[in-house]
Amino acid sequence: MNRHRLLLLALLTLAFAGVAVLYVSNVRRDAATRFRTGLPVPASVLPEELLGPGKTIPKGPPRPPEIRPDDPLLSGNASSAVTIIMYGDFQCEFCREQSQALEDALRLTDRRDQVRVVWRDLPMINDHPRSMVAASVAACAARQGKFREMHDILFARATDLSDTEYLGFAKEIDLNLDAFQICLRDPAISFRLMRDIEQALSLSIASVPQLFVDGQPVSVFLDKEALAAVIRKQLSLKTPPVR
Repeated sequence: MNRHRLLLLALLTLAFAGVAVLYVSNVRRDAATRFRTGLPVPASVLPEELLGPGKTIPKGPPRPPEIRPDDPLLSGNASSAVTIIMYGDFQCEFCREQSQALEDALRLTDRRDQVRVVWRDLPMINDHPRSMVAASVAACAARQGKFREMHDILFARATDLSDTEYLGFAKEIDLNLDAFQICLRDPAISFRLMRDIEQALSLSIASVPQLFVDGQPVSVFLDKEALAAVIRKQLSLKTPPVR
């Protein structure tokens, strides 16, 4: 075999190896399931019925979750006339703005006790790498009855969402620091957050902020005046007419 053929064979071998490496790396990165051979199969080539649970988002409008007794509240209580559920992410600027608009609307209506505002975490971990940690910090503050205080300070003053920043906030709102740090290492916290993410996807909730006003989805930003008007209307529907 002459040198030209050897050189051509070597180039073809290198090209084949490069294509094989690229294919395998792409398949592994995009793998969602496996056939009987055990080889990973890219999600992009599979029909939806072959994808595993949590890999697809059900079609249709977002649906509200069942409210749990231990869901953190930003206002009101279980006997309040109106219920608003907000899904949010502490690293999301639009969530910060929507949360502030909601707080301002409650002030405008001056009926905070009549409006139960339930918070649900939905960290967008692909876009916001520190959102899961921030949600854990808020959940651990909730264990000490200080969720609203941590919620407010995370949205108002958090900059880099660093561990040092979290510890400073915990001191500022007078948390038991030992219990707080133990809580952050509790696997039950991350397990619940992951379960909430999976449940949100099953309810067709795939973005934040997402509001539900008495069960009705609101997937667009509402400023404080619009939210105040919505709250007043819902309260009027729950108030018996004066005779």
